[in-house]
Amino acid sequence: MYTVLRENLATESVSNVDTLQKLWEDVDVSADLDGPYDIVFARNSLNVPDIKDAIGTMIAASSDYLAIYWFAGLTPWR
Repeated sequence: MYTVLRENLATESVSNVDTLQKLWEDVDVSADLDGPYDIVFARNSLNVPDIKDAIGTMIAASSDYLAIYWFAGLTPWR
């Protein structure tokens, strides 16, 4: 998914997007990110040991919005 995102950003000449491959519980906002960002997208972020802390980190990285998505389209178990 990360590779496809990066490829699509390059194809569309989008340069104002930063990506990070890291668990939210391991993110240090000040060291790992250059935010704050207008919007933070997080994928598969609902299955973490401490959802409250993970969402707190996501909020700290965003100046406006946070979007969490689990799956797009059919899930693997369907």
